[in-house]
Amino acid sequence: MTSSDQSDGSKSANVVVKETSAVSNQLSPAVEYNKEVRFAVVMYGGVSLAIYINGIAQEMLRWVRSTAKSAKKDRDEALLPNSPSASSDLCLSGTERVYRKLSYILASGDTGKNKSWEKLLAQANTNLANNETIRTRFVVDILSGTSAGGINGIFLGKALANGQDMTGLESLWVKEGDVRTLINDKKSIEAPLILQDPPASLLNSQRMYFELLKAFDSMEQTGMSSPSFVDELDLFVTTTDLAGVTLPIRLSDGVVFERRHRNVLRFIYSQLDTTAKPDATPKTGAATPEAKPRNDFEGKFNPFLAFAARCTSAFPAAFEPMCLCDTDGILNGYLPYANKDDCRSDSTDWQRFYKDYLNPVGVDTVKFPKRPFADGGYLDNKPFTYATETIARRQADLLVTRKLIYIEPSPEHPEDEPDIAVKPDAIENVNAALLTLPRYETIREDLQRVREHNRLVDRVQTILKGIDEDKQTVKLETKSFTDKEWSALSLDQVAASKGISYVAYHRLDVQSVSDDLAKLVTRVAGFDEESDHFMIIRSLVGGWRAMAYDEDAKNNLPSLNQFLFDFNLAYPMRRINFLRTKISDRAKEKPEAQAKLLEIKKELNQAYKDLRSTARQLRSRQKPQTVGTPTAESTPSPAYEAIQNLRKALALKTRDRLPEDLRSKVKDPVVEYFLGVNSNGGTATGGSIKAQSDARAQELLKDTELFGLFEPIAVALKAEIGPAKQKADERCRKALDLKDKAEDGVEAKPPDNTTESHIYLGYYYQYYDEYDRIIFPIIYGTEIGENAKVDIIRISPEDATALINERETGCHKLAGTALGHFGAFLDPLWRRNDIMWGRLDGAERIIMALLPNDRELARRLVGEAQAAIVHEAIAKAGANEANDLICEAGMRTRSGNAEPDLITQFIENLTAHDVAEKIKPLIEDKTLRQHYLDTFPVRSKLDPESTVKTAARATTVIGKMLEGLSSSRNATTKPGLWIARLGRIFWAMVEVAVPRTFGELIFHHWLKLIYFLEALLIVGSTLLLADNAQKFAVTAFGITAAIHLAVVILSDLIQTRNRWVNLLKAIGAVVVVALIALGGLAVSALFVADSSWKKIGDARSLIVSSQTRLMYALGGFVFLVFLWALRRDLKFLRQSPVDRILSTTFSPIELVPPYDSNTDRVRKLQLSNRYFFPFSLSATPAKAWTRLFRKNWKTKEKASAFFKDNELRLIARLTDVDSIFPTLHNAIATTNTEYRDHVKALEAKNRQAEAENQARRQRELDLRKTIGSTLEKLNGQRPNQ
Repeated sequence: MTSSDQSDGSKSANVVVKETSAVSNQLSPAVEYNKEVRFAVVMYGGVSLAIYINGIAQEMLRWVRSTAKSAKKDRDEALLPNSPSASSDLCLSGTERVYRKLSYILASGDTGKNKSWEKLLAQANTNLANNETIRTRFVVDILSGTSAGGINGIFLGKALANGQDMTGLESLWVKEGDVRTLINDKKSIEAPLILQDPPASLLNSQRMYFELLKAFDSMEQTGMSSPSFVDELDLFVTTTDLAGVTLPIRLSDGVVFERRHRNVLRFIYSQLDTTAKPDATPKTGAATPEAKPRNDFEGKFNPFLAFAARCTSAFPAAFEPMCLCDTDGILNGYLPYANKDDCRSDSTDWQRFYKDYLNPVGVDTVKFPKRPFADGGYLDNKPFTYATETIARRQADLLVTRKLIYIEPSPEHPEDEPDIAVKPDAIENVNAALLTLPRYETIREDLQRVREHNRLVDRVQTILKGIDEDKQTVKLETKSFTDKEWSALSLDQVAASKGISYVAYHRLDVQSVSDDLAKLVTRVAGFDEESDHFMIIRSLVGGWRAMAYDEDAKNNLPSLNQFLFDFNLAYPMRRINFLRTKISDRAKEKPEAQAKLLEIKKELNQAYKDLRSTARQLRSRQKPQTVGTPTAESTPSPAYEAIQNLRKALALKTRDRLPEDLRSKVKDPVVEYFLGVNSNGGTATGGSIKAQSDARAQELLKDTELFGLFEPIAVALKAEIGPAKQKADERCRKALDLKDKAEDGVEAKPPDNTTESHIYLGYYYQYYDEYDRIIFPIIYGTEIGENAKVDIIRISPEDATALINERETGCHKLAGTALGHFGAFLDPLWRRNDIMWGRLDGAERIIMALLPNDRELARRLVGEAQAAIVHEAIAKAGANEANDLICEAGMRTRSGNAEPDLITQFIENLTAHDVAEKIKPLIEDKTLRQHYLDTFPVRSKLDPESTVKTAARATTVIGKMLEGLSSSRNATTKPGLWIARLGRIFWAMVEVAVPRTFGELIFHHWLKLIYFLEALLIVGSTLLLADNAQKFAVTAFGITAAIHLAVVILSDLIQTRNRWVNLLKAIGAVVVVALIALGGLAVSALFVADSSWKKIGDARSLIVSSQTRLMYALGGFVFLVFLWALRRDLKFLRQSPVDRILSTTFSPIELVPPYDSNTDRVRKLQLSNRYFFPFSLSATPAKAWTRLFRKNWKTKEKASAFFKDNELRLIARLTDVDSIFPTLHNAIATTNTEYRDHVKALEAKNRQAEAENQARRQRELDLRKTIGSTLEKLNGQRPNQ
C-alpha cells in the first residue's frame, strides 16, 4: 500500500469520525447478539502495581460497556455512541466508541480475509454514525485475583454485575494510596478509627478497610446506564488462612488430617430472563432456583467485599492480618451501617461466602469470623486454577470466542539470567530454601491445563468428523426405539441391536448416573460431597440399584435401561450441548444461515436451562421454610424429607449393629460401621475401603425397612426428572421439526452443507446415541464446557509497544516498579502515571488480541483509543500538570540520564493515529521536550523532603511495633524502645531540617542562643578555673555541634545538594588510604627489617605526646570545614525570598474548574463560624510564588489562604466566599505577573552572567593565541654563533 493510500484512508476515517459527532439520530442502536467474545481474567499481585492493574480493569469495564444493553426496559438496545442531549451515563465515551467500532468489525466476519483495512474501518465508522444493530457482544465473565489483583478484581466484578463505574477506586488509589497517609500513627486517624498503641502494622489497616468500604459505597451512586453488563460472573479472590482449617484425608486403611491454609472467596452473579414467568415445580408450585438471580455484589454485601479486598492485600508487616469480627468496631461507628444489624460478622447473609467453614469435619475449629486471614499472595500469587476450571464448566448460548487474559505488571526474565555451574554456598542455600523458592510460582501447569482443553476440543471434533465420513461409506442396519420401548429392553437386547461395543458404554453410563444420584443424596442429606459419607452413600445407592433393577429385566424387576430413563438427566443435557456445538460449526461454514441457527439455538438453550434448573432443584441443600423465618433464596429438594428420613434411620440402624462398648463413644455411627476397623470384629473384607463399604451396604440393605426408605426418594426424583426430560425433548423436537423416532432400516447418511439447518441438526439429535457412545467415554471425568478453544493473552508493560517499547528502549513506563514494587505509593503523580499506562496498555492488548490477523487495522484502532485515553487524562489539567504526567513515563531510563528523544517518539506515536485531533491542541512538542529536560533532575528521583519525613515516621512506628511485640512475648523491650526513641529524634530533626519552615526558624533561633550560652560558659569556666563546669560546657558544645551537623546534613539531603554526603565520602576515602598505608608498613615490617616497626612505634609515640594538640587541631579543622560548608547557606540567607528561584521556567498558576469538585471535603471548623474550602490549582506553586501571593492577598481580615501541594485552601465564612472569590483571582493574577517579571529578570541576570563568562573565556583564548604566536616567532631565529 502506498503512503497516499494510507493518507486517504486516514482522511476518510477522520471525516467519518467528525460526521459521527454531529449525528442527529437519537435512537439507541438495537441489540441482537449472535456472537460473544468472552474474557476470563487473572490478576497477579504486585503491591503498588495494583494501580497499574486498576487502569487495565477500567479499560476492560469500558470494553464490556461498549456493547452492553442499556437500562431501558421497553426494548433491547445499547448505549448511544454520542448524543449531546442525553445524559453522560447513557452515552459512550472515549475508548468505548472505539470498542463499539471493533464490535461492528468482528460482526462483519471480514477480518483476516485480506480485505483492506480502510474499507473495514470506514464501514465501522458508518455503522457507528448510523447506530446500527449490535451483534457481537463483549463479556468478562470470570475473574480471579490475589493481593493487588484481588482488590481490582472485586471492584471490577461489582461494576460488571451492577452496571456501575469504578471512579471510586481510582480516587482511592490516587488520594489514599499514599504511604504518608497510611503510616500507622495519629496522622492516619479519623472517625470512627481508633489509634493503635502499640501499632500492629506499619500501615493503618483499619484505615485501609474503611477507605475500601467507602469506595464500594460510592459505587452505589452510579449505575444508571445499565442494570448489569453481564449475565453471569464468577469472581475468585485468594486469601491465606494463617491458622489453617483442619480437614480429613481418607487413606486406604484410615484417616489422616492436614491444615488447609490456602483459601478462596467466591462471589457469584447470575442473571436470568426475569421478564419470563419462571416454571414452577410440579408439587410445590414454587419458582425454581434459577428464577431468582444471585448477586453477591449488592450494596448490603459491601462490608464483606471490603473485608475480602483488605484480606487478599494484607502484605506482611505493612498490614496486619484481619478477622471478620474486626469489621464490627468500624461498622458500629460508621453512620451508614451503625443501625443495620444484618451487616455484622455474625450475619447469616454473609455465610454464603464461607460455607466450607460452617460444618467442619472431624475436629473442632475456630469459627470463621474469628479466623485471621492474610495476603493471598503468600501461597497463590498467580491464581490461574480457578479461572481455568470455571472455563471448563461454562456453557455458551451464542457463538463464542474465548480468551484467557492474565495481567502481569512486572514480568520476570529468567532467560536473561544464564545458569551458572557453581554450587551455592550455605547462605545462598538457606536463602533459596527459606525465601526464594517457596515464593516462586510457575504458571506452566495452569496453562498446560488450557492447552489440554484445546487438544480435547480438537480430538472430539476430529473423531466426530471421522464418524461422519465412516457413515458415508458404511451401510448399517438400524433399529430405532421410542423412549418407552428403549427403557423396557434388557442389556442383551440392546447389545443385539447396537452391537457388543455398546455394553461398555452402557455400563459407564449406569455408573455415572449412580454417582450423580449418590452426590444428590449426599448433598441433600447435609454432608460434604468430598467426605466419607459420599463413599458410604454411593455404596448404598449401588446396592439399592442392584436390588431394585436387573440388567436382564428378570425377576419382575425393571431393566437398567429403565434406571437410566428414570434418573439420567445428564444424557439429554449432553445431547443439547452436542447440537449447540454443531450449530457453532454450521454458523462458521454458512454465515447466511446464522439467523435460523440462532433461532433454533435459543430454543435448545431454554430446554437446557430447564433441565439444569431441575437438576439444581433436586440437589438443593435448602431446608423447608418455617413460619417466621426470612424467605429462602431457593426451595428445598422434593426428596428432602425422604432423604432426611433415610439419614435418621441409617444412624439408628448402624448404631444398633456396633458393639455395645462403642455405641456411647462413637460420634458418627454410620462412618464407624461402614469404614471403621473396630465394628463387627474388624475389617469386613480383605480388600479396599470401598470393597468394605460395599459389603456392609449390601448387608445393611437386607433390612427391608431400610431398603424401603429408598422408594420414596426414587418416587420424588422420578416425579421431577420424567416431566422435565419430556418437556425438554418436546421443545427440541418442535424446534427441529422431528418425529418421535427415526425410521427403521438402513441408517440415514450424515447431511451435507446443502441441507437445511433444521434437517441438518435434526439428524444429529435423532442419532445422537451413535455419537455419544464414542464421545462420552472420552470426555467422562473431564469438563469440555463451551467446546471452544481458549486463546491465552498476557497484558504487561512490555507487551504493549505502540507508544514505548520497554525492552528496546530500556525505559520503565511504570513508577510502581521502583523500590520493590512500592514506588507508586510515594507520589500522586506516579500513581496517575501508572493508571494512565494501565489504560493505554490494556486498550492496546485488548484490540490486538481480537484482531491478530489484521495488524494495520488493529494499529489504527489502538492509536485512536490511546489518543482518547491521553486526552481524558490531560484535558482538565493545567499546562504544567499535563506536561508532568506525559513526561513521567520517561523518568526511569536505562542510562539514568534524560533521554528527550523518548518523549518526542512517544508524542509522534500518540498523534500518528489521533483521527479526532484532540491531542495536538493540548501538546506542543518543543515545549514538552524542554519541560522534560527541566524537570528530569528532580522528577527522576524521590522527593528528598517527603522521603526523609516518611522514613522518620516509619522508624517511630516500627520501634513501637517492636516494643509492643517484646512486651507481649515477655522479652526485653530495650531494642524496640530505643528504635522508637531514635525514630522520634529522627522525626524531630527532619522537622527542623526542612528549609524555610517555621521549625527551621525556631531551631536556628534557639541554636544561636545555646551556642552563645555555651561559649559564655566555656570562657567563664576557663577564667574561673572551674574544671567541672568547663567539662560540662565543652560536652554540651560538642552535643550541640553534632546535632547541628546532623540537621545540616539532613537539610543538604532534602535539597538534593549532597555536599555533606560527598564530604563524608572524601573523609572516608582518606581514612581508608591511611589504613592501607598503615597495613603496608606492618606487612613490610614482617619481611624487611625492624626499621618499619620502629617507624610505626615512633608515630604512635608522637600521637600520644601530641594528643591534646591533635584534638584541638582536629576540632579546628572540623569547625573550619563546618563554616566552609555553610558559606552558601549564609549567602542564601542574605538573598530576598524571590531571588531563590531554582528554575527559570514558569507556567501561570490557575484555579482549576469545576470549583465544586471537592464539595465533599468542605467542612466547618470547630469553635468557629468559618469553613475550610479546598480548590485545585493547575500546578504546585513555588515557595517564592506563595510569598508574593501573601503580599498581594488584600482580604486577610475576611479570609486566610494557604497552599498544600497543588491545592489552595481557603478559610472563610460561607457568606463571604462570593465576595472573596474575585479578589482571590486578582491576587493570583497579580502574583503570576510579578513572579513572571522576576523570572524574566533572573533570566536576564543569568544571560548577563553567561555573557560575562563567555567574554572572559574569549579574553583567555585571545591571550593564549598571542602567547602562542610570540613563541612561534622564536622558532625562526637562530642563536648567535
